[in-house]
Amino acid sequence: MAEETCGALLELSRRVKEIPCAKAVDWLLEGGYPTLQAAWDACQNVEWMEWLMQFMISGPECGRHNLMVQTARRAYNEAVIPARRAYFEAKCTATARYTYEAAMSVIMHAVMPVLPPEVPK
Repeated sequence: MAEETCGALLELSRRVKEIPCAKAVDWLLEGGYPTLQAAWDACQNVEWMEWLMQFMISGPECGRHNLMVQTARRAYNEAVIPARRAYFEAKCTATARYTYEAAMSVIMHAVMPVLPPEVPK
């Protein structure tokens, strides 16, 4: 799929000055997501979500975001750390990694279910 036809990639390039990793760009192109929100909703990669969040949150949203992140971290500590420990103890078994990634994806979607609107420049 051509880069011009991927609305999410175009929107990302307008909103974020940093360049995402090649795997993330490939994923966006393969999915052909019409909007950045559609890509966010489909994303299961927590590292990509955390990367994007650092650019999307600013101004008055920061306080609310920080409160949500603190709540998510508490939930993370209660629910995910055992899965992560099992993941590392089992030398990265696929099941433990899937459990860890799935739990983190749920947390990230709970913390930021909708991306903030684009701020006019």
